[in-house]
Amino acid sequence: MNYEVFKNFNYVNAIIFNTLYKIPKDVDIIVGIPRSGMLIGSLVGEYLNKPAIDIYSFNQQIQNVSLNSGSKTPIIDYDKIKKSTIS
Repeated sequence: MNYEVFKNFNYVNAIIFNTLYKIPKDVDIIVGIPRSGMLIGSLVGEYLNKPAIDIYSFNQQIQNVSLNSGSKTPIIDYDKIKKSTIS
């Protein structure tokens, strides 16, 4: 299995920008795995103009668990989400 070693932010950004074509056009939300996946998910979300959220908050919302009132989780209509991608 080939693994990329990211040298700096500009390198990561260039790889993401050059591989956006691999993400289906009908994705409604980007779900990031906390730590390094959130950086990638946030960049992908910005480029595709789609909301990005961490997987734990996404799972809580799907299960209708109320989040703390101070949560930074974006307001997303989960009933309209048909397809998501995970970074």
